[in-house]
Amino acid sequence: MYEMNYINIHMVILYNLYATIQLRLCVHNLPIYLTNKHLSLNLEQNKIRLYKMKLKKHGSLKTNMLVILDIDLFFYKTPKIIRINSKKVIRTFKNDFNIYIRPNIKEFLDWLFNTYEVAFFSSYNFYIVKEILDMILSYKQQKKLVFNWTRDKCNLDPEYGYIEGIYAQSTVKLLDTILYNPIINKKRDYNKYNIIFIDVSYLHMRYNPKESFIISPSYYKNREDHEELCRVKKMIKMRSLFLKK
Repeated sequence: MYEMNYINIHMVILYNLYATIQLRLCVHNLPIYLTNKHLSLNLEQNKIRLYKMKLKKHGSLKTNMLVILDIDLFFYKTPKIIRINSKKVIRTFKNDFNIYIRPNIKEFLDWLFNTYEVAFFSSYNFYIVKEILDMILSYKQQKKLVFNWTRDKCNLDPEYGYIEGIYAQSTVKLLDTILYNPIINKKRDYNKYNIIFIDVSYLHMRYNPKESFIISPSYYKNREDHEELCRVKKMIKMRSLFLKK
């Protein structure tokens, strides 16, 4: 009799424990099915707390965020009509195109460089990016860049031929290219929680975690909107709050 009661009590305890675990799992899955921003934010913050605890054990914790910019945010180009006479014409990006720089970028870039770590990742070739960076960045800012990656660090889009609008030369930018780079991430400080891409194309970013990028229209498509950089600034600030909690 006593043995049966003892067994029944243990079965009740085990059942309650099982029910509690199931309930916790359900609660953690709620944000997947519901659009509750507060629950989603709490889960994201819990993930970051776990990440901090894990890195503290290894004595490495990078609390500053790396902001990776797409150069299309800051300029657009139109082709020049070049008449070649008998004189030799030096073919450069500046000579071939009229270049228009977005207004008020100095304040935005100064704020970025003073607050975060900054890098550029573009699908343009190096010589084009170099000419634009010389126009928008000071010498000191160029020296502070974590990296300046161009087309050779991009990957060809694997869905060419399957999705309309993706061409043979279309590329994607992968977060893993940074995370597994033995030079940029040699101390394994960078991860999906402290890297944020600011890019003009969702197609470039679609293989990365959604929390790791912000899509902002290119300057060419958004020439009349003078508040776009202010909105991007606010979104970067919101993202960086996770690391401070």
